[in-house]
Amino acid sequence: YTPNIDFFYTLLIFLLTIIVILSSFTIGIIWQIHYVKLLIFTVFGLATTLIAISWLWNPSATFSGLELLMSRYLLSIGLPFEQWIRKIAAFAENETSAEGFLQASMRELAALNWVSGVSWHSNNTHQEIGETTHFISTFSFQQLHLTLYSRWQFTPAMYLHVQLLTQILGEFYEAKRREETISQNAYMQSLYETGSRLTHDIKNILQSLGTLSSAAEQSNHADDDARLVDLIKKQLPRLSQRLSSTLHKLEEPGVEKKNQAKVSHWWKNFKQLNAHYQVQFDAPTHLPKTDIDPDVLDSVVDNLIQNALEKARLEPGISINVALMPSNHFCIEVTDTGSAIPSEIADKLFKSHVSSKSGLGVGLYHAAQQAENAGYLLSLMDNADGEVRFRLEKTTEQASILAND
Repeated sequence: YTPNIDFFYTLLIFLLTIIVILSSFTIGIIWQIHYVKLLIFTVFGLATTLIAISWLWNPSATFSGLELLMSRYLLSIGLPFEQWIRKIAAFAENETSAEGFLQASMRELAALNWVSGVSWHSNNTHQEIGETTHFISTFSFQQLHLTLYSRWQFTPAMYLHVQLLTQILGEFYEAKRREETISQNAYMQSLYETGSRLTHDIKNILQSLGTLSSAAEQSNHADDDARLVDLIKKQLPRLSQRLSSTLHKLEEPGVEKKNQAKVSHWWKNFKQLNAHYQVQFDAPTHLPKTDIDPDVLDSVVDNLIQNALEKARLEPGISINVALMPSNHFCIEVTDTGSAIPSEIADKLFKSHVSSKSGLGVGLYHAAQQAENAGYLLSLMDNADGEVRFRLEKTTEQASILAND
């Protein structure tokens, strides 16, 4: 292990020693005083001076002391430090892009009296401002590489000052780059979520068309034809409504169209449209009086039913129940008697996309997002073999707002 030696402290101690020896010798020659006695006086005098300087360096809270004055002097060589910070912050606020901020800051840096020219390299681009000289200083901060051409050679204190100024510039530049990245990611996420919602709606439409096609293939008698015609009459309005809603989302992806209907009216139509499925529907005698969004409920509840039907296809013999709960606000539950959802999928079901063979995680994730945006909460209440129960209910805040209206 080799200890680090501070050159400046060593030089300071050496100079103090030389001052003590030479001053004692000179005063002794001039005043004809014994050297040892004079050496003692000189040491005590120097100690008193150092104590006074140390107190003046940082005396108390009422006086800033020499430390602050020295720091302000070092930070303000050639340019007030506060002024530089203010200009850089103004550029960061006014410029919309990181490159625009960098160019404005470089022009400000090149305008300083002791700077002849500046060149920088960032993101595979190289630019220059001003004139080149023989006095070159280079600085690097992550993706930014800066070369400064000065009118004279920088002293160590001046170099540290310039390094601090350019480091602040580099930090602001990285902040602008991160801001651009976050903005781009947010834009791509909005496109992705819009496409995912449309894909989910189109999947529901195709599933309904597949049901009609399957029913048409299995129709062999006149009675079956009559039931098929009745089924088509029930499904066509629903398909037309979903196609219209999907086209509206394509034309105006940022605008969510909200409809309102009574629970009783929606429940009656929903049972009729899904009567051909092997699903049991239950409801209390007195339905809630609250208004609901039929488009959201059709999409979310239909997704739950389709997932349960897919499970029934893989696990024959299970039953599916859709029940309106006796509550003052809207609450509906979809239950199946199949196997439980694996815990690693259940933990992430409504929080992120989950890889699964049936696409369960993707559909339920977007269904939960759609429900939340409309003021509903989709949750998994029970997850056990023989009872997997999902609940969709109107949140307390949304219910209270509608009640006040």
